[in-house]
Amino acid sequence: MESVVQADIFFLVSTVALILVTVVLLLVLFYAARILQDVLHIVHRVREEAGGVLGGIEGLRMLLGKVSSGFLRGKRTKPPASTRLGGREEGNTRQKR
Repeated sequence: MESVVQADIFFLVSTVALILVTVVLLLVLFYAARILQDVLHIVHRVREEAGGVLGGIEGLRMLLGKVSSGFLRGKRTKPPASTRLGGREEGNTRQKR
């Protein structure tokens, strides 16, 4: 008779422990799912922003390509006369004292 009571107590304690462990695991899974959802949202936003940055970089590359091809072909514009003559005007070659 005593062994039956001990077995009943063992099964009662085991059942309570199993229920507690199950509740704790469900809570952990719930929070892990929420964290994963937030991470996926952040990854989605990073991908969108990276696409925008790449688009901007592509535009910059195209602009630099046009500028550099102009320099390589010799299509540079001449600087203004005041910078070519060291700050003096064309007709005035005398320096002021």
